[in-house]
Amino acid sequence: MVPDYFEHVTLTTGHSRRSYHSEVEQDVFLKLLKLSKEALAPKGVEVCDDILFQATQERDMYIGTLYCHYDTADVPFLITGGARTLESGKELWHILHSTEFNDGLKNKTTEKQMPGVPFVADRILGSVSPGAMEFMFSGASGDFCRCMGWAFLYPELTFV
Repeated sequence: MVPDYFEHVTLTTGHSRRSYHSEVEQDVFLKLLKLSKEALAPKGVEVCDDILFQATQERDMYIGTLYCHYDTADVPFLITGGARTLESGKELWHILHSTEFNDGLKNKTTEKQMPGVPFVADRILGSVSPGAMEFMFSGASGDFCRCMGWAFLYPELTFV
């Protein structure tokens, strides 16, 4: 059963909001549903100019990384993931809080502050490149992660 909303948390800032499926337009959802499947391929999928998304999915959770192509490398700048069940939520929340990225950014959330499931959580990395900054500051990153959460967690979402 598809819930009305999930919690969407940004670990690095501590910001949280409810994301309602009614906020997602059908055409956007269908495009991101396709992108979510393509992101599971080893090479990932290009989201927009110089922005690549690679993801993995198992059981009731997914985790993905957004990269910006800068100079000759793909530099990770944001990790996003979501969970439908308590078991997968605990695992994902632990991964996002226990992994060291040596990027100088600390999470404002702690492992003890896991939201109820389902949830989507984003961790901003300290990578600074013009393309990543543009994607982040335009607001596209939050919308992308929120809508990708619906695509990965509830691909059966229907629109009336």
